[in-house]
Formats: sequence, C-alpha cells, structure tokens
Amino acid sequence: MIVALDSGGTSSKALVIDGPVTRRFESSATLSGYLDPSRIQAVLRQILAPIHDAHEPSGPVTVRIAAAGFIDGLRPVYRKAALDVLHHGFGGAVVEVSIANDAVALLVGHDADAVVVAGTGSNVLVRASDGRVVQGGGHDWVAADDGSAFWIGLHGIRQVARDHDDCVDTPLVRACEAAYSRTDVARTLRDLAVAGPTMKADIAAFARSVAATATDGDPASRAIIDGQAAALAQLVDRTVARAEIARPIRVVGCGGMFNDAAYRAAIRARVASDVEWTIVDDGLSALTSADARWDVDLGSATPLRVTRAG
Repeated sequence: MIVALDSGGTSSKALVIDGPVTRRFESSATLSGYLDPSRIQAVLRQILAPIHDAHEPSGPVTVRIAAAGFIDGLRPVYRKAALDVLHHGFGGAVVEVSIANDAVALLVGHDADAVVVAGTGSNVLVRASDGRVVQGGGHDWVAADDGSAFWIGLHGIRQVARDHDDCVDTPLVRACEAAYSRTDVARTLRDLAVAGPTMKADIAAFARSVAATATDGDPASRAIIDGQAAALAQLVDRTVARAEIARPIRVVGCGGMFNDAAYRAAIRARVASDVEWTIVDDGLSALTSADARWDVDLGSATPLRVTRAG
C-alpha cells in the first residue's frame, strides 16, 4: 500500500493506493512553513489519522510526504516524526517513510529540470548539470513568495483599502465583501491584520477573487496579476541562469495560481524561451510515480528517508 501526502501552505491532500483500490483524503491541517516545529509530529499524526482509521493494509505500507515546510534545518524534527509513523503507523505495517520539500518532490517525481511552485507561497528549484539543486525564493512571505497567492491577495487587499478610503465602489471592494462575507470592509481589513496561524492562508484566499476580477476586466486586478507574474518569471530566469543549465529545459508548474488561465499565460509569456511546461494540480502524481528515485542525493535538498532496514 502506498500513502501519498501532499501538504501545502493551506491544505493537505492524500492518495491511498492499495492494490486496485484508490481513495483520496483532504485535511485543513498542514505541514506548512509557518507551523511551529514542535507541532510537526502531532500535525502529521492528525493528517494521517483518518487514513489509518479507514484502511487496514493488505501488505507493507510505504508513506511518501511532500511538505511545504520541510527544509534541511528541520531535518531532525521531521526524522523524529517519520520514525513515529514508521514504528506506530498502520499497525506496524509501514516499511518506509520518505519526506521531501513539496518542490523537491515534484522535481524528483517528474524527473524535471526545474519546478515552479505558485500556491500560497512560491518556490523555484532548478537541477544543475552537476547535480546541484539551485533554489530561488522559498523563504516565506517576509523575504520571498513572489507571484504567490499570498502576495496577490495582499496587493488586492491593499487596493481594497485605498478604494474604501476614497469611498469608491470597485469590483475589488465588492469581491472583498463577498470573499469574507462582511460588508464592513474596515473591520475585515483590521481582522486580516491580526497575526495568527491562519493569517497567511486568509490573505492568500483573496487571490482567487483578484484573479476573477482581472478576468472580468478590472484594470487594478489585472495590474496585480501581471505584476506578480512578472516577479515570479524574473525569479525563474535568475535561478535558471545561476544553475547554468543548457536549454531547452523541462519545467513543472504547480500550485493554485497555475489554475488561473490568465496568470498561467502571463508566466509563460514572461519566462525566457526554450522552456517546456507541464502543469500539474498537485504533488500526488509525483509522489506515486513508479520511476521516482527517493534515494537520490540532492545535497541539502535530499529527501529524508527512513526504513525498517535502518
């Protein structure tokens, strides 16, 4: 049995494959970059609990996890969580647990030259010809996340604030009222400013509204989408240049923003030529790929892997 878990910035998706039987699960709990490291093991248990309760494995279990919050500095914490799953998950039937950053999982699972993630946050990884993995961004919203749903949502909210102060009824103001189910825009703006575990996700959620109003022709929304697409495209080109990789290159794009046709077109138009794009909905196909090498050496980006054999 294979348990594939793709845990992004705002939600988690899982796919269980047990012989001819497949089943999907979703959870609002995530192994995100802003999760307190002390809670990683408990949150992983929480995400896997419904799967554990619903399935009695017919044989050995392999667990593969793509986690937005997995970085090399947290490897010891994630190793402890992986060992907990290995020894206590699924009635002791687990034989292997692999954990990688979500972008790394896409890189390995699709055997791509590069990965561009544009979801709640953003990240760019490029595999250089000498085997190194060169990263662009991926340092969360204070330092990075160009082109992400968070920054698109935040720019949209700031435009709403300007329109509200000017007493102008605009598509973005109406979209904000609908998105947050409140006509008191000033109260919504204040509530969104309160730091908490859902702040980033709450702001990123407004990106869908910005994209929708842009598609409907709102110039302010269109400028936000174009500006953030340009910022991420520049990051892609800079990262590819640092990797010194020969073109053409095969790039996998993933994340909620790639579901928007206008955003997707804007990214493709701005990234340098000689790029072959593959857009995927999530990391589950990468995690379940039979050809993926989870024992690959990618330096600090190497997936964490624990097995019964040690």
